[in-house]
Amino acid sequence: MFRTKNVVFVTSLVAILALAALVLSCSRLPTSENLTAAPKAVEQKTGQIAPFVTTIGAYPTAPTWALLWASLDNMGTASSVEVYFQWGETDSYGFETMDQPLTSNPKPPIIYGLASLLIPDTSYHVRVVAEGDGTSYGQDKVIKTVPMPTVTVVSPNGGESWVAGTSQTISWTYVGATKNVWIELIKGDIIDQMISRSAPIGIDGKGSFSWVIPSTLTAGADYKIKIMGVAEPECTDTSDYTFTITNQ
Repeated sequence: MFRTKNVVFVTSLVAILALAALVLSCSRLPTSENLTAAPKAVEQKTGQIAPFVTTIGAYPTAPTWALLWASLDNMGTASSVEVYFQWGETDSYGFETMDQPLTSNPKPPIIYGLASLLIPDTSYHVRVVAEGDGTSYGQDKVIKTVPMPTVTVVSPNGGESWVAGTSQTISWTYVGATKNVWIELIKGDIIDQMISRSAPIGIDGKGSFSWVIPSTLTAGADYKIKIMGVAEPECTDTSDYTFTITNQ
């Protein structure tokens, strides 16, 4: 039976973590099978015993990918089984990982799979499937991706007038970001200087940085502040409008 697959299915945790680093380069394609109806939990022929699998869930989850977990509890009467995950925004699923053939139960019997190119802050149905002397379907589990991290410059955000040589507070809000931030001073459309390469992100969604403006800084009315997550470069924002730095 042919299925279009899109993410490598592995049992080695080391391999999964390496694959997670490449998640953005993976493709997610619809399956060619009819997955519009959820089959029975176990399908097997008389005199044969189907494998048995259990869907555990997902951990960790990110904005656009999730590491899926399951267990192969029993191989049944087959000498080998193929195990894979199905997922989608409904319990009709529609997407699958690549088959992993197994000739013996892994020890421990934990199975891993990676779902990629997911939508941030979205719920997904997932389950594991094992095919041997019959087919076993794990329980349907609902997981949710985390929101895309964001940072928003609060001050200076346009119209402020700061004096060179004084101490001023750069402030921002954030959602989902967990690491430090990179702060740059922009003059016109060019980076004028690096203010901080690793300022603490803040607490409870709010962050700030005390900046002593160099007394030698050129006066101008075309300055902006740019803030970017050190570990999350997609999490970035720049002052909406320019602010002024004077020498008086």
